[in-house]
Amino acid sequence: VSGLQKCHTGSDCPQGMYCVKSVLAASYCRPPAKKMALCNSEEKDGIYENLPPCEAGYKCEGFIAHLFNLSMKNCVTRYEK
Repeated sequence: VSGLQKCHTGSDCPQGMYCVKSVLAASYCRPPAKKMALCNSEEKDGIYENLPPCEAGYKCEGFIAHLFNLSMKNCVTRYEK
């Protein structure tokens, strides 16, 4: 995880980056998830758990499978089902 900026809230990150808390409890600024990548659409106090949200034009959808406490959601376009 070298080279990533640590953060305590979303405002600590450069524009276009999101504060994502990893499994190891450290939070880092991460870019948004790309098409079909795993994502997390729920943020709490400006921090996303484990995965970043989707980049513009995509929405984070899928099934929740609480596998290792991760919801299995992917970034899909707004028109795909």
